[in-house]
Amino acid sequence: MSAVAGSVAVAALLVIGAFHVLWVRSSWPFATRQEFGRNLVGRPDGDLPTTFARQSLGVAALLVAAAFLVAAKADLVPGGIPVGLITVGAWGVAAVLSVRGIAGLVQSGLELGEVPARYRHLDLRVYSPLCLALATLIVVVVVTAD
Repeated sequence: MSAVAGSVAVAALLVIGAFHVLWVRSSWPFATRQEFGRNLVGRPDGDLPTTFARQSLGVAALLVAAAFLVAAKADLVPGGIPVGLITVGAWGVAAVLSVRGIAGLVQSGLELGEVPARYRHLDLRVYSPLCLALATLIVVVVVTAD
C-alpha cells in the first residue's frame, strides 16, 4: 500500500514541480501571462509580482524535496538521512498540503478576498482537492510504511 500511494504522490509532486519550472517562462495552459496571472495565480489584475520567477522556482524546489521525503518514506529510494527526519518531513509535507487545501476551500468557498471568479472555480474544483488528495496519499504512506 505504501509503495503504491507513495509512487502516485511522488509522481504528482514531481509533475507539479515541473509545471512550476515551466511557468517561469510560459503561460501554459493559458494564452497570455495576464490570463495566467488571473486564473492560475489568482491576481485580479493578472499582473504577476516581480518576484514570481523566484517564487515559482522556490516552490518547484520544495516540491522536489517533498517528493524525495515521500519516496524515501515509502522505501522507493534510499533515504540517506535518519528515518525519524524522513518521517517528520513527510508529516510536514502532508500538513502543508492539508492547510493549503483547507484554506483554499474556505477562501474560495466563502468568496473571501478579491480573487477572480475563474480562479475560485479552479481552486474549488482542482487546486484545493488536489492538495487534499496528495496529503491523504502521504498520510497513507507514513502510517503504512515499515
